[in-house]
Amino acid sequence: MVPAGTWISIRTNQFLSSDQSRPGEAFTGTLAQPLVANGIVLARRGQTIGGRVAEAVRAGRARGTSRLAVELTELSLADGRQVPVVTQLI
Repeated sequence: MVPAGTWISIRTNQFLSSDQSRPGEAFTGTLAQPLVANGIVLARRGQTIGGRVAEAVRAGRARGTSRLAVELTELSLADGRQVPVVTQLI
């Protein structure tokens, strides 16, 4: 359906942060750009996407690097179907 390596740009609907979000926490968002594969629009800009926090590490005094990683789990397509999505952290 969607070729491996396809970039998906989203806008989250909830505030996510490395110091307040927890791994496993669900969130929703909307597509910032249409999702197109082989010239076919699979999902339009603004369609709903679901995900979860994969990693949330806040910076401490001894270590100054925060990390927040998310993964997408489901997507609403242009035809109304809800499909599972598997993403990879880059």
